[in-house]
Amino acid sequence: MAILLKCSAIFLHIPKTGGNWVAEVLDDNDLVFAHFGEKHSSMEQILEFEKWFRVPYKYSKPNKPFFKFCFIRHPLKWYESWFNMQGALGWPNWGGNPDVWHPNAMLDGLGDPDFNKFVAKVLKRRPGYVSELYGWYTIPGIDFVGKQENLVDDLLTVLNMLNVKVDEYRIRNFKHINVSEKTDFQWDPDLKKEMERVEVAAFKRFGYETEP
Repeated sequence: MAILLKCSAIFLHIPKTGGNWVAEVLDDNDLVFAHFGEKHSSMEQILEFEKWFRVPYKYSKPNKPFFKFCFIRHPLKWYESWFNMQGALGWPNWGGNPDVWHPNAMLDGLGDPDFNKFVAKVLKRRPGYVSELYGWYTIPGIDFVGKQENLVDDLLTVLNMLNVKVDEYRIRNFKHINVSEKTDFQWDPDLKKEMERVEVAAFKRFGYETEP
């Protein structure tokens, strides 16, 4: 579920960007007021929620807009992480329950034990998927977009922006969550080039570099 903090902030969890670690750190530091909606609620869903939900006065001024933040990661690394997780789980489908929205449901049925075959299937069915995914969370209204590559520092930056006092040492040494076994992915050069082309929006918008 999305997480509402006591300091009138909302954490939006984009899959495979370190969100489970962030969620546990927030809970461990007693910063969570409530969980609501679906785990990977998009900004559109959050904005609907924001219309009617108000934080109790003792936590914040009523009717104050929520500070909203999320994390993203390098587009190609996202595909690698998704492939690792899905392979370990046996390639489950995420759209099986019509009452539960999941942003990765459109990748259902693309499983393959060969990484490059999986990439080719994504390129055929949903080119530019990661750019689209990030776009569901980073529309106007988002206040901070951190990077999984700088997860600890960026989370501390957010908490500092919110004037939340925490034990920095405790956060920097918090246990790792859902870390897949490191894999040296061998991208097919042509597929990699095509993936960089179709994900150019994410690369450019969030400052990631493609290979020369």
